[in-house]
Amino acid sequence: MFSLSRAVLSIAVGLLLIVLLLCGCAGSRQAQVSVTPEAETTQLQQEPVFEQPAIDTSFLITTDTSSIPEKQWGWIKNEWINVREGANTQSIIAARLERGSRVELLEQVDDWWHVELEDGSRGYIHASLVHFDEYLDPWTHFRMSCRLADTSLSVIEGVSQTENSDAPMAYLSVTDQWYLLSNERRKLTAQQGFFFWQKCLEEAGFKLAGAMLIFQDEDQRELAKVTRSASGAVDIKLTEY
Repeated sequence: MFSLSRAVLSIAVGLLLIVLLLCGCAGSRQAQVSVTPEAETTQLQQEPVFEQPAIDTSFLITTDTSSIPEKQWGWIKNEWINVREGANTQSIIAARLERGSRVELLEQVDDWWHVELEDGSRGYIHASLVHFDEYLDPWTHFRMSCRLADTSLSVIEGVSQTENSDAPMAYLSVTDQWYLLSNERRKLTAQQGFFFWQKCLEEAGFKLAGAMLIFQDEDQRELAKVTRSASGAVDIKLTEY
């Protein structure tokens, strides 16, 4: 009889444990599932968000390029000028610059420019010797644009420089069309060519007295010569043939 009672008790305890286990599982599922009027949705636990700490950039040094002044340039358009240590003609000559040299203009002191040369050295140049337009060699300029001076036919073919210590000189070669022109047209072409040549010299800072332009054919025979005297008169001589 006692054995029977123990068996019944064991069965009852087992049934109670099963009921409790089932209730626990049901409760766990109910905690994960929520019912909405539309459908059941599972709520997932969100991952924790870690914010990056702000970086301190106050120690960085930035350069404002807009405040950097542009360099100012000047060109020498006179033959062999003096660069002096001070802003006066009594100062020691520090260097000499030839025509066409470029300098950086740092500061103007009265009638002088404080300049920096290509080699990095500094000195003073009288303001009257500095020009602000980029230097263009007159022979190159004339070579590039000599056809603008051709008022007759396309007779101008090219130009070459001749070194002359006294005055600027150039040879201008022409085509065979030159021989088809009348004397008046040849003279006019020679005159217009020289006036354009003179303009190129003036822009480059050359002294015009004694300037000479010689026209020649492909055999280097002289066809015309145009010169300017010290008084400013222009003389045109045509070669007879």
